[in-house]
Amino acid sequence: MENPWKNINWNQLYAKCDEEILNSTRFQDKIQINTLPEPFAGNVNSSVICLNGNPGRIDSNFTKENKEKDSVFIPKEYKDLFYNELIENLNLRYKEFFWLSEKIAPTKHDGIGWWQKMTKSLQKELGHKPQLFVLEFFPYHSSKMFAFPSLPSDEFRNHLLRKAMD
Repeated sequence: MENPWKNINWNQLYAKCDEEILNSTRFQDKIQINTLPEPFAGNVNSSVICLNGNPGRIDSNFTKENKEKDSVFIPKEYKDLFYNELIENLNLRYKEFFWLSEKIAPTKHDGIGWWQKMTKSLQKELGHKPQLFVLEFFPYHSSKMFAFPSLPSDEFRNHLLRKAMD
């Protein structure tokens, strides 16, 4: 199955197949489509699968408009590193759980702290960082949950879920 996320970059911030729905006026005030989506993270072959609602609101400093500016979100010198690693993840080339990776630790992204907190007891039990595969029900950032629309990219999400369960 074709990965709809493989062409994501600062000039293409959503899966092309989702474009018509995302441009609908009824969703424009609910979905943050000026930043990189996060439909999944980690290695689909990991032994632990997490299912999330959506990636939540992202700091406005890591948007297309502000990608070159200094921010408290990600220090400027690490923005390219974070971007490149996120793109690797979207292309399913990441072999570890993106948010607990040592590669992105220097970025000090808020997501790192959140995932550290969420996996603290699991890390303690295992004695190391867990290898997870996290799949988001809705791949785009939003400040709160709402009745997410069905998207053409859902087909790929479902494919990844079936693959992970196998």
